[in-house]
Amino acid sequence: MQNPFSFYVVFNPLLNGENQNYKTQAHEFFHKLKHNLQTGDPGRSHFYWGKLKMSKHESDLEFEKFKKAQEFNQSLGYHTHLFISDFHHFWVAKVESVHQEVYDKENTLPFYDGKEVEIWFKITDMDLVSSEYVETGYYLEQLYAKNEFMNYDIDSINPYLSGLRYPLIVQDRLKEQYFVHSEVDQRPRALGANPLIESPKESGRVANNVQTYVLPPAIYGKLPERLKKKLIAIEMEIYKNDNSKQDLHRRIVSNYEEILESVLNSTFVKHLKEEVSADLYVGSDGQILTEATFGARSLKKIEGNLGLGEILKLLESPEKLKGFNLDLAFKNKTSFFKFCRTELLELTKNKFDNVGSINQKEAMMVRNIILGVGCKGVINSLICLFHEDEFMDSYFRKVA
Repeated sequence: MQNPFSFYVVFNPLLNGENQNYKTQAHEFFHKLKHNLQTGDPGRSHFYWGKLKMSKHESDLEFEKFKKAQEFNQSLGYHTHLFISDFHHFWVAKVESVHQEVYDKENTLPFYDGKEVEIWFKITDMDLVSSEYVETGYYLEQLYAKNEFMNYDIDSINPYLSGLRYPLIVQDRLKEQYFVHSEVDQRPRALGANPLIESPKESGRVANNVQTYVLPPAIYGKLPERLKKKLIAIEMEIYKNDNSKQDLHRRIVSNYEEILESVLNSTFVKHLKEEVSADLYVGSDGQILTEATFGARSLKKIEGNLGLGEILKLLESPEKLKGFNLDLAFKNKTSFFKFCRTELLELTKNKFDNVGSINQKEAMMVRNIILGVGCKGVINSLICLFHEDEFMDSYFRKVA
């Protein structure tokens, strides 16, 4: 899989124009874009992020390189990401196109008035990925600039690099597809809930507690960004609400079911997609198949997550995939596959089958088993065993 190109810019949070109603200009930009999207007017479904020319002595920006990088992504069906950071926050935006001039100035920030902008990024979606210094540093470290568009040989981005000419054309080791789910849901990410924006202090405290007591930073860092947000949101809800409420118990089970589904998709399903040469298909009912029946799609082309139920069924009865050997497919991840086929199935047995009432004890048991409260935890075990080489001689071998 070709790693798509992304763009990376930094901004000074102290330079926020005359509008001090927002924490930073990135926050202001996000809310202006969100307002546009809420109107439902196709002509207002975007906003332009601009990169200022810093001084007349700065070399001219090679605009065509940015245009070619964006067109290359587009030709392969990839989104182009613009990563925006002040080293405290880490934002991701979806770039539809790049421009040297824009004429609908009402779709730009007043901050740019009277300033020389050398490139405009037309943004159609955006979200905040991190609002903590350490986590933002982790995401920056995954970016590297080693490509035909840049005269740099940078293995990893960090705040201490100097002499760089922004914006950069980079690639992302995480290969996160930040906006795939929003297309499946037909709803921009900017219109969804994000505790990092709505409740930054509380979400920061919860994220710190999670990494301190249940998911060590090295494990937490391996989780897909979308999963982290869901985990933080449900934990905030647990802390804030009366745990005797029946509807909360259902949400706890439902959210942790989705969290487990996401972890298995980023490990088990990801491995099937990338490493297995034989064709596998997903039927219209979500079942994994070895033959292309009517309405079935290739597993490798599926965007979004496979359902938890179908993944567990496959692990429970792999022989149903006639002519396909799952043991052979996971020969390089035997410990991971063994855990999935034994302990995972035992731990999850009958945990998501409740159609009647769910009491507090049942809901918190599901949460504790998956998160790792008072036990090893399914997330810890899955991530550690899937990335076994990285955690071979560490504490994480013990928890898994």
